Amino acid sequence: MDDDDEAPAWVLQWEDRWNNESGAGWAISHDGNVLGQLSLRRVDLPSGAGEISYGALPRAREQGVVSKTLLGLSAPEFEIADFHRLELSHSVDNPASCAVDRRCCHLHEGTKRQQAPHLDGWHDMYLHAGLSRAANSRWPGSLCGETVGDSLSGHDWIYHSRSTHPTLVI
Repeated sequence: MDDDDEAPAWVLQWEDRWNNESGAGWAISHDGNVLGQLSLRRVDLPSGAGEISYGALPRAREQGVVSKTLLGLSAPEFEIADFHRLELSHSVDNPASCAVDRRCCHLHEGTKRQQAPHLDGWHDMYLHAGLSRAANSRWPGSLCGETVGDSLSGHDWIYHSRSTHPTLVI
């Protein structure tokens, strides 16, 4: 997301995903201000797989907003929905997303060549993934040696699921 005008388009997609259990989406907000979005996409519940996407508005970047939100959401999602694997992809030209994935212990698994069209042409995309606790003792119970609870201290996490405007409040 590059500006506030893109946010409504993201939100409008979420209701269909909730209803057909193919995904979910949340706005990330603090003190009534929308900071970004976090989504589960391409959810395949029988296989325990899905993809995470996220975005922060420019005013919320480089503040740990996405990392903290992702950490707060991912652990419960693995446990409640019985996910085995959640993937994340981002442009190789986006080092900030790579940093988010590293902080969240989503291991780099490779590069998908010419995977996604962007405004300036086709981009190669890095693939990262997190595995369930059963598959990988580092996830979700620990974050590279730090517990999820420790990384979220001082924040109130409210999950409004299946509502008209699902929001993660930090």
